[in-house]
Amino acid sequence: MLIERDEQLARLRRDLQSCEKHRQGHVALVTGPVGSGKTHLLDGFGTWAAGTGAQVLTAAGSRAEQGLPFGVLGQLLHGARLAGSDTARVEELMREAAVAIPAAEARWAAADELPAEGPMWPPLLREVFAALLDLVDRGPVVLVVDDLHHADATSLHCLLYVTRRLHHAPIMVLLSESVTLSPANPLFHAELRSRPRLSQLALPPLAVAAVARRLHELGGGSGTAPSGEVVQEARRLVHTTGGSPLLVQALVGEGARRGGEDGASASVPRAQDAFGRAVLHSLYRHEPEARSVARALAVLDRPASQELLGQVLGVLPDSVASALRVLQSSGLVDTDRLRHPRILQAVLSDTPAETRQRLHERAARTLHEYGAEPGVVAGHLVASGGTGEEWAAPVLQDAAEQALSAGRPDLTVAYLRLGCGAGTDEERREALTTMLVSARWQVNPLAAAGDLDRLVRSARTGGDPASPAVAAVPYLLWQGRAEEAAAAVAAGPQAGAAGAAGAAGAAGAAGAAGVKAAGAVRARVNGTVGAVGAAGAVGAVGAVGARAVGAGGPEAAGPGADDRGAGTGADGRLQAMRLLVALSHPDFLMPVRTSQSLWSRAATAPHSVSPLLQSVSVLCAALHPTDEVDSTAAAEQFLQRHQLDRGNRGLLVAPLLALLYAGRADRVVAWSGTLLGRPEVSHTPAWRGVVRAIRAEAALRLGDLAEAEKGARAALEDLPAPAWGVAVGGPLGTLIACATEAGRHAEADRLLAEPVPPGMFRTPVGAHYLIARGSYHLAMGRYQAASSDFQRCGAMMRGWKMEAAGLVPWRLELARVQISLGNRTHAAQLLREQLHVPHGLDERTRGRALHLLATTAAPDHRRKLLAKAVELFQSCGDRRGLARALADTDKVLRQSGEPGRTRHFLFPADDAAQGPEAAPWARQTPEWQDRPGKPQAAAEGADRDDVLSEAELRVAVLAARGQTNRQISDALFITVSTVEQHLTRTYRKLNVRQRTDLPSWLLAADGHQPRKVQDKVS
Repeated sequence: MLIERDEQLARLRRDLQSCEKHRQGHVALVTGPVGSGKTHLLDGFGTWAAGTGAQVLTAAGSRAEQGLPFGVLGQLLHGARLAGSDTARVEELMREAAVAIPAAEARWAAADELPAEGPMWPPLLREVFAALLDLVDRGPVVLVVDDLHHADATSLHCLLYVTRRLHHAPIMVLLSESVTLSPANPLFHAELRSRPRLSQLALPPLAVAAVARRLHELGGGSGTAPSGEVVQEARRLVHTTGGSPLLVQALVGEGARRGGEDGASASVPRAQDAFGRAVLHSLYRHEPEARSVARALAVLDRPASQELLGQVLGVLPDSVASALRVLQSSGLVDTDRLRHPRILQAVLSDTPAETRQRLHERAARTLHEYGAEPGVVAGHLVASGGTGEEWAAPVLQDAAEQALSAGRPDLTVAYLRLGCGAGTDEERREALTTMLVSARWQVNPLAAAGDLDRLVRSARTGGDPASPAVAAVPYLLWQGRAEEAAAAVAAGPQAGAAGAAGAAGAAGAAGAAGVKAAGAVRARVNGTVGAVGAAGAVGAVGAVGARAVGAGGPEAAGPGADDRGAGTGADGRLQAMRLLVALSHPDFLMPVRTSQSLWSRAATAPHSVSPLLQSVSVLCAALHPTDEVDSTAAAEQFLQRHQLDRGNRGLLVAPLLALLYAGRADRVVAWSGTLLGRPEVSHTPAWRGVVRAIRAEAALRLGDLAEAEKGARAALEDLPAPAWGVAVGGPLGTLIACATEAGRHAEADRLLAEPVPPGMFRTPVGAHYLIARGSYHLAMGRYQAASSDFQRCGAMMRGWKMEAAGLVPWRLELARVQISLGNRTHAAQLLREQLHVPHGLDERTRGRALHLLATTAAPDHRRKLLAKAVELFQSCGDRRGLARALADTDKVLRQSGEPGRTRHFLFPADDAAQGPEAAPWARQTPEWQDRPGKPQAAAEGADRDDVLSEAELRVAVLAARGQTNRQISDALFITVSTVEQHLTRTYRKLNVRQRTDLPSWLLAADGHQPRKVQDKVS
């Protein structure tokens, strides 16, 4: 038993010993809150007293038996009869008295209210005391009555009679009672406390030191002080329970059970039930009024004043104050709220559904009157399911807007589902439907289809920026309904004006705009406006957030935003939607996309345009690269500025794609990891899936097949394939590429059998998918099918005038087919065309082109091309491209009779190429299998003439980079003399005379050297 009541137990023992010594009676009253250990104390004392020869008679009051005459007295007399006393006469008088007491009086719970009059009472009281005196002759008598506050009134009268006659009888009366809402039997207590020999013992909550000692003992410690960890655990237990022995013991028992179970059989729910049962055990030993207050606190789940609780429950604040005092004393409440979430959960789970619904309804009304936040009130409205009152609809709309801005579309859906059913006008219902489409799309795009159709049918036309038709554009694009989307944004007086930001690439975009009717002349769009499409090689579509003010009002676009500059306000939103159509479905509105002056200013403007317009303008700059706009810098700046905007997560998709297409896959991995680490991401499966798909493609470009496959699969788990719409080719194409690269052709074939919407091939995502499918055909030796896919991809890109190499370098893939067919001249022509694509030729694409071109070049030129390819792959971080290039370099050097020169710098490539996900070429190339294998082997043979030691290699690499001996000394923390010695041995082994003769392949050996820009996103 976890009970630290030694002091109180010792005092009771002294009282009994005094009774026996002085032949005088004694009364002891133990008080404490529910769960404070009163019953354990009485049981422990009774056991000890019986062991000393005392005769212990026990009884316990019960709320259910308060109307039963002589209930407690009957329990005591039963014990006396067992002890050998003749109680027959007393029991007969009790029966007569019980019949004589009117039924109404028998139901009286207070001894103060029951008149002890009538001819049956005097003989009954005398016989009761005489029966006890019979026992005294054989030793001291102890009368133990637990839960005195529940004792019946008739028994209390008899107990008072006994206590008045204890002057010369060794009888100890031990009583216990709990703290109640109001003092029970005040006249009884007044007379009891007037007894000269009375002890009052109050049981306080357990202290941290007491709990720590008990934990220390349970852990097997003895004779030493508890450790700091034990004290910390004791402090946690006391904080959770308020020091209630009942609750502390339940938590300690949970820990003991978990510690005694193995990992396979441990049952967390069963362990948690122990504490929940203890909470309910405590709660049900309080009056019903206290339970009502506890349930109201659980429903409110926030600090609540006595006045607020009184209005929710419909009672006076004074009654609430008494209940709070009682609940706090038992450890359930801490001042003005339930002490711990587990206590709250236990109380809620025990509250009947109809009671919870009624409390939520009253809480919503009361909190609304108190001016609480719309989200708080809306939560109670949703829980109650009631929107009958006129004030409910505006509150639900305000709460939905706030939840959408805070990145909680799940809450937005709950609020709007209820709000749309409320009695609202048509304009407000239309605004709520618009927001509902946005929120549902972010949770599951499939769930938004029905609402989207209704929204399109009821939408106004004419190119109005605040029109629901414009708000529906991203969702229409996501579903491949490009004609409807183009019609929604092409109408109106500004149909041919500057447009500008949109979702690029591989998928149409999706998002949402919430329109709030604030009167007959003003509408506000507030929400997450659909997102930049998954472009090219990724095929993910996200959600781009924007806030607009309709009817000519300014858009909240950040510092300096107003309605005077181009691209601000509702006009900027309409421009962004037009460019969104042009980027996600490039056959539509091409002039909007190809007119550089229309979006280049928006891409580089710091704050003068809307975030939505700037976001997709940055992506457009990456897809249509020019000298005027540095898309990489613009994307990083935008991400840094808006990464914490919880309600505008979709804005960040376009800059991520821009970095990907600019060849900075390493920055995509860093930024996507930061964004996915935000807590609100767990509430937006659509946005999370989009970012994971982009990250997977970035990992694939870095040669990390395992991470790429993991990310693409996670993206398809966030959203099932049918929910991706035309963007499904993004994660699906990445998985196909991973399976093909790893040689799992059966798996790639199964993935290609997955159905895809026909509209996907009208988007850049379709081009990404075609590249993956063509690569699979090439790996299977189906050259005609591969060439057909790559040529179709090229025709799409040329027709769209979207030749960004980072999107889909189709010429490289077609060159691979020609090389496989032996048409090296045609392949070289394609590769040179790729190398001369104006702008946008990222390091990885250039490295791949040079590597493939080396296979068509003469041996002398091949080494130079491979060396440059190695440098580019190392710079961009493509590990598998680097491994391939190094393997080919090794082969070329072996053919020229210089195998030893590549042995050292092939080790980093070996690490990238091996493992369970290694590509077939890495597992099958003989040169890799025959190498010595590990750096340790090189170190062991460091004295050989054809092998550089690790120290020599480090020095040679820095020397090849042009550093002086002093700079090398500072960089490697060695002396200049040591540098000179290493260089002397290196020159001899490599057969060169000076540092300018060091071969260029030494640069590739520097696998540990960081890039110039490798800082992580904080």
